[in-house]
Amino acid sequence: MVSLKGKYELADLQAAQDLHARTGKFMQWTFAILLGVLGLFVVAGVVFALMNRISWLVVIYPAFILGFLALYRYWLRPYQIKRAYTQHKELSSPFEMDLTDEGYGIKNDYGSGKIPWKDFLKWKVDKKIILLYRTDNMFNMVPRRLLADESQAQYIIDLLKQNNVKEASQVRSPVRTILWAVILALLALLLVLLVGSVIK
Repeated sequence: MVSLKGKYELADLQAAQDLHARTGKFMQWTFAILLGVLGLFVVAGVVFALMNRISWLVVIYPAFILGFLALYRYWLRPYQIKRAYTQHKELSSPFEMDLTDEGYGIKNDYGSGKIPWKDFLKWKVDKKIILLYRTDNMFNMVPRRLLADESQAQYIIDLLKQNNVKEASQVRSPVRTILWAVILALLALLLVLLVGSVIK
């Protein structure tokens, strides 16, 4: 049994959202390559535009995409997470959490609840946090900073495995797969259009 006392901090919610958004290695590499290609097009586009070989309009599209992604990653997303933490008063309320052979239990000023391990859909873990998913997008957080040692984290993971709760990488979301396919197809189309503009 693991008993924890504490409260969620903004850093816990940020770590949880980062882990939740993290995709598999293939998608990470694909996204990194596409970002690199877009960056290369911006640099090459500026060079060709300065030589009057292409229109400056060609540079705007990939620059706009890169700018929007940077704006979202470094300003909008952190702002949304901080706002959610501030608005959701239950997150900053002190809690008592019990992780037993039977399941996950939590109690704070807003109430209490218990969830058997078998009722969780999936789980994710990294060095900062353990996420216990109740649905594809709704999860309970276990901050690793509150655990006494690594054996407590392993105890939780072992209980999840014993109750046939799959690690998130083994649970595919068809909606997320389709969304990524559409995004990649749109980016590929954009790159084809840009290459066509440069060749002309």
